[in-house]
Amino acid sequence: MTNTQPLPPAPDLVLRIGFAGNRDLPSDVGPLNRSLDRVLGVLAKRLAEIRAEVHTVGKAPTITRFYSNKQPTLRLITGLAEGSDMLAARALGRLSNPGARAEHAGVLPFDLEQYRDSRKAEFRASFDELAGQCAYVLALDGRYVAGDAGKLYRARAYRAQSTVLLRQADILLASADPEGACKAGGTLETIRAALAFDLPVVFIHAGSGKVQLLEPGTDLASALAGAADAPGWEEGLRSWINDIVADPDTGSGSDVAQERGSEAKAPLHGERLLEEFFKAENLPPSEISPGGKSGRKASWREKLWMQVASWFRPKDASVPAPDPPISAYDDYRRRARSLNYHYSGLYRGTFVLNYVLAATAVALAALSLVLLGRTRTDAAESVEAVLRSHPLLITVAAEPITNGAVAPGATNRGTTLGGAAGSLPAASSHVSVLFLSLLFLGAMKFAVVVFIFRNTHQANHGDWNDKAVDYRYLAERLRSLFYLPRVGSFQPPAAAPPQYASRVVRQSAVDWLFEAIVRSVPPSVLLSRNEAVSVGDGTSYTIPVIHVDAAWVLADVRDRWLGGQIAYHSRNARTMEGLSRFAERWGKRLNVAVIAAVAIDVTILLCSLFHLFPEGVSQRLHTTAPALMFLAALLPAAVASLNGIRFQSECGRLADRSAIVRVILGGRERVPQPSGRLKEALCLSKRIESARQNPASDPGAWSIEVLRLSEAIARDLVQEVAEWSVLYSKEVVEP
Repeated sequence: MTNTQPLPPAPDLVLRIGFAGNRDLPSDVGPLNRSLDRVLGVLAKRLAEIRAEVHTVGKAPTITRFYSNKQPTLRLITGLAEGSDMLAARALGRLSNPGARAEHAGVLPFDLEQYRDSRKAEFRASFDELAGQCAYVLALDGRYVAGDAGKLYRARAYRAQSTVLLRQADILLASADPEGACKAGGTLETIRAALAFDLPVVFIHAGSGKVQLLEPGTDLASALAGAADAPGWEEGLRSWINDIVADPDTGSGSDVAQERGSEAKAPLHGERLLEEFFKAENLPPSEISPGGKSGRKASWREKLWMQVASWFRPKDASVPAPDPPISAYDDYRRRARSLNYHYSGLYRGTFVLNYVLAATAVALAALSLVLLGRTRTDAAESVEAVLRSHPLLITVAAEPITNGAVAPGATNRGTTLGGAAGSLPAASSHVSVLFLSLLFLGAMKFAVVVFIFRNTHQANHGDWNDKAVDYRYLAERLRSLFYLPRVGSFQPPAAAPPQYASRVVRQSAVDWLFEAIVRSVPPSVLLSRNEAVSVGDGTSYTIPVIHVDAAWVLADVRDRWLGGQIAYHSRNARTMEGLSRFAERWGKRLNVAVIAAVAIDVTILLCSLFHLFPEGVSQRLHTTAPALMFLAALLPAAVASLNGIRFQSECGRLADRSAIVRVILGGRERVPQPSGRLKEALCLSKRIESARQNPASDPGAWSIEVLRLSEAIARDLVQEVAEWSVLYSKEVVEP
């Protein structure tokens, strides 16, 4: 019995704006307020337009139809500080576009109570107002120590706040005086970090209200030297919004791809993939397990590949540790992973089956040739036997027959001929059986060839391999969401595009889907608790606060993420290496067997030609010729099939890649001393443990170091899977 699995929800249309601004403001904040209103107005208006354009045929990027029907959200993330942060939050409150919903959130360098107490007394009421409006507040683990003694602690905490703020933003909105001092974690430092992080920056001069759009790679000093609004900043900002949330293919095509005509195919492939991801309830097929739960049903092609892989999988290989799921992301990853397994199984099972059937077709053809030769030989021997037993047949055959009558004087001979003709079927009945066998083998060979053609056609026209690559890439990126958000990173690293690979599955639609999911799922899903904040007059209010526990996250990163991936790549390297060695070893053995069969056949022919053996021995040796001919035809086909499986599976190169990734993550398998990312994680764990044993000297803000290590791991893994997609991007070859 089959049952459909629940599909993940469509992501909401969300645009995240990080804000950084000076605390000290000029006496006249009117220009700054007006510019804030203008910028936020452009952002909200463009979001509303994108949502409205979904229903306008031929106008909107077609990919936006995969957003949910909910109202778009413009989320502003600030540091809840005095000065520019307060003005930006109030400008958000003044936003009056009915097509977009405004949302405010905060990122704090310290614990909430500690941060509030560190603010000036006259600002605390405004802080309470801003904090009370937040959908969530992310509180980092920095230490606040007043005075000069705490300068380094505060600098570390504010830099951590700046870093995490950028990890939650798609665009940075910044307000500052370019002539002001550059402080640790301050606005100018945050702007430089944003441009280095490939985020566009909308800069507002705190005094004049001048607005500029700074693209990644911009020279900041020269860009801020102007005195007036940069021309075209509104259109440039609208274009950035479109690129971020609506059209992932804008400007991403390569000349090589355009010359090969793949640009027209790529968007269609992406749309089909998204259509399937959100709407194909019966893909992959599901079934009810004995426990009553619905699970994915493996196709028979996948089972074939799993059986082949199980022959080479090491029995002592450790099982990868499970990832700690976050429910908001788990539905998406489960869907991507099941579709990846489904299409990977279809693709791999297809080429394994094709090469096995190709060798089978050659075997049937060779057997047909052997039987055909045997049929002709037996037929000749049968006729010869009849003629020898009826000599008159030779005479009759030599005499002319006129008008169907036998020549005069041949009556007795005709009677003899009739008797001989009656004995022919009995003498050659086994010849008819051989002919029927030939027809049966021919029909089987035809059926095999037709099935190979149909199997290959289904695989290539169904994009089985392309989808397997895309869904594996998506599943790997989604895996990072079980770790990075818990340390404040909601902008996971993307893979660098391959520069010299024209035959590569384009993953822009997959990247769009992943980033849409990241933006759509609010960080409040990680909510630690609602904290009550006392305002000092006996009253209090509650704020949804997310606390970052760096040591706890690091333990999961080390044991589950790194441990699981090390175990997976160790097992995969050994499995693929076993398959590669098997194919290579047996290919060599079969090549030797082919040479031996041909050598024996030639030797028998030479011995028969020169009468080197007695006639009885030669007759017996001659009967082995069909078998040798059969082997000489079949064995090269088997060698070609083994080489084809090696080529199509890329088992040798995949084994090398997994072995290298294993070294990068945790060191060599048989070397007990860890290295790579695992060594970094162990060293960082010891540093955190040692620091917390001495609270007075603990620098705090360990979350920023855990974040950087986690992002480095995510970057290694996503780059590996992106490069794997180049290596494994190939259609099924027709054998």
